[in-house]
Amino acid sequence: MSRWPVVSLDQVAKIERNTILPTAIDGLAYLGLENIAPGGRITNYSSVSVGDLASNKFRFTERHVLYGKLRPYLAKIARPQIEGICSTDILPILPGPKVDRDYLTHCLRQPQMVEIANARATGTSLPRLSPTALAQFNLPLPPLPEQRRIAEVLDRAEALRAKRREAIARLDQLTQSIFLDMFGDPKVNPCRWPQIRFADVIEDGPQNGLYKPSSDYGTGTCILRIDGFYDGVVTGLDSLKRVSVSEFERELYGLNENDVVINRVNSIEYLGKSALIPALTEPVVFESNMMRLRVSLTAIAPRYLIELLQSRFVKLQILTAAKRAVNQASINQHDVKGLLLNLPPLALQQEFARRVGVVERVKASQRAHLAELDSLFTSLQDRAFSGRL
Repeated sequence: MSRWPVVSLDQVAKIERNTILPTAIDGLAYLGLENIAPGGRITNYSSVSVGDLASNKFRFTERHVLYGKLRPYLAKIARPQIEGICSTDILPILPGPKVDRDYLTHCLRQPQMVEIANARATGTSLPRLSPTALAQFNLPLPPLPEQRRIAEVLDRAEALRAKRREAIARLDQLTQSIFLDMFGDPKVNPCRWPQIRFADVIEDGPQNGLYKPSSDYGTGTCILRIDGFYDGVVTGLDSLKRVSVSEFERELYGLNENDVVINRVNSIEYLGKSALIPALTEPVVFESNMMRLRVSLTAIAPRYLIELLQSRFVKLQILTAAKRAVNQASINQHDVKGLLLNLPPLALQQEFARRVGVVERVKASQRAHLAELDSLFTSLQDRAFSGRL
């Protein structure tokens, strides 16, 4: 328990939803949710002009904290160094004179606060946190000098984690370079590899995943959700949530090594996100907003396949097939089976898998170091906001 007074967010900051019309947008930096990574890093934003956007947006400045209210468990909470406009799924928070912006950001990002946000979100497939619920979050409020000291300590620890993530990202780029060197750009297909339909190499599936109400979560079998994999890789099997399932459900929805999972319902930027399942040490099932399939190992190498699924060549096919609705899009099993894939000789695919395996072993070491830093950072957060740092 904190030794400092506790205040609600709306006592020390204001959630500002200053709307700008599409016709007034000209030469402004635009941030969508896809431009804020889990944890708050801002990436790949651009300027927009009149006619580029079709709906109202919110204004923000470099004094705001940007809070992603859609799927709050992703902790898309950022400190912009620019001013511009953002999606209305991002809430700009303006700190008042009693709270330091950096301290407020770290406070909102701490795991306990993220869990509270997720618990108070409404909606099943696209949970959102309302501005009213966010405004009532309780925050420990030490004196401003102490707030700044805490933020500085956490920023230094976060910088170490960022360097480790950068090293992993460079290894990801190496994998992509190996792919392009061996197979060429899949869209251009300079080697004239034969093309097949995905269905031609699927041995089992696709099968949609398991739906369970929130009351069934907490204990039981590990379940893979869409926040459990990025860029083709399942991240942190030891951090998966657990859900109560029957023996029949565990068997029907169980994952095995070399299975492929594909996200089938999501906001458009995450639609079709996929991953290759690694070796598992205990049973794992998969959630309903994704589908699972198994391919013939004598026809296609799973490691080659998963890299191909990350390519723009396949992603453009998914976007073309997508069924769009308000705030989300979907693909079905027929769409996935109809995807065009380039099919080099199996021996060449397997050589790619061997080379990437070397890179993956280095990445595994880097991820282990990052996990240690993450654990340290979580400990620092706990101590910081309980007054023990």
